[in-house]
Amino acid sequence: MEMQELRAGAEQCVKCGLCLPRCPTWRLRREEGDSPRGRLALIAAAAGGRLEADAALRSHLDGCLLCRACEAACPAQVPFGRLMDRARQRWRSRPVRWARLFRYAPARALARFGLWLLAASGAASVRLRERLAMLPAAVTLRRRRPQTRARTSSSRPRVGLFPGCVTDVLDRRTLNDAATLLERAGAVVEWLPGTGCCGALDRHQGARVAADRQLRRNLDRTDPARYAALLSVATGCGAELSEYAALSGHPRARAWTDRHRDAAAYLAAGAADRLRFRPLPGTVLVHRPCTARHVLGEPEAPVGLLRRIPGLEVRACAQADCCGAAGVAMFRRPEQAAALAEGIVRELAGSGARWLATANVGCALHLRRAVAQAGLAAEVLHPLNLLRGQLEEEPRAQA
Repeated sequence: MEMQELRAGAEQCVKCGLCLPRCPTWRLRREEGDSPRGRLALIAAAAGGRLEADAALRSHLDGCLLCRACEAACPAQVPFGRLMDRARQRWRSRPVRWARLFRYAPARALARFGLWLLAASGAASVRLRERLAMLPAAVTLRRRRPQTRARTSSSRPRVGLFPGCVTDVLDRRTLNDAATLLERAGAVVEWLPGTGCCGALDRHQGARVAADRQLRRNLDRTDPARYAALLSVATGCGAELSEYAALSGHPRARAWTDRHRDAAAYLAAGAADRLRFRPLPGTVLVHRPCTARHVLGEPEAPVGLLRRIPGLEVRACAQADCCGAAGVAMFRRPEQAAALAEGIVRELAGSGARWLATANVGCALHLRRAVAQAGLAAEVLHPLNLLRGQLEEEPRAQA
């Protein structure tokens, strides 16, 4: 039955070709097997027994970035992303195994401490530093303790902040900055208890059972009814969390999906009206991740937020293609990833921007390395980092 459903889904494609100019891998190589239309034809043939599921098939499936730009152009409304996940489950290549370590809290803690120690000691060799150019300059060890003092009012909206796995290891700075901004905007912030990986790293590598296990764990341990909103800071996590209702029949899945928002979008929707920012001269180029554009549907929220900073020139990145990061794709196919990042790096160099802001932790890792390799001095960071850095301090209460 699963193979029949996979074949039927793939055969929804009417072969019109409107997806081709939207697909970054087709535009890069101009090969039919590396287009959405071509990949769907291969899936339908393999599912129907007309094509052997060999290394060539797996290579075409692995090459997909799952940016889902094709879905926006598809007149037949083919659920390409879901079909690709299921096809990879059936005919998957060897997974990037180290990524699985991020599922486990002890492994995340060990990795975080090791990276902090490496950065603090300066002991890495020049060669190792080049390889680690994608990492942030500093690793934050502690999560900020949410505000729980008596001044917290029950009338303030309670929001749950999802830490994720890669973000919790490599970008606690953004999690802490998000908590500060949200509290200053009037919310009561809680770290969602017992949550870890959203499941996307496994799901997009075809490990559906492991992904569903992460999903159930998150839903079992978090009651969405406690919160006015469930917020995430990484758009890759946000895309997975926003589709929990479509992925699971768990009794809390629909409530989770209904309450989920990207933290920047939540602030931009009105919560940030209470915030005031100090002036900041300079230019920031804002990269809009595929997951923000094609899944969450709120790519302009960081642009609008950053324009609240006086004196800051905010430019939205003109390149609409995937940057090449795409979860673990940047490790599977580094040459492809580097080629897709070139346009963004050229635009950054031409803009003279001091910062490149992106709301996806994977994109930040990939672009940070690309920027360093191009010899540019621009800092790659999350939009919320700039906002927190310019946030006016609260006036001290009179004695």
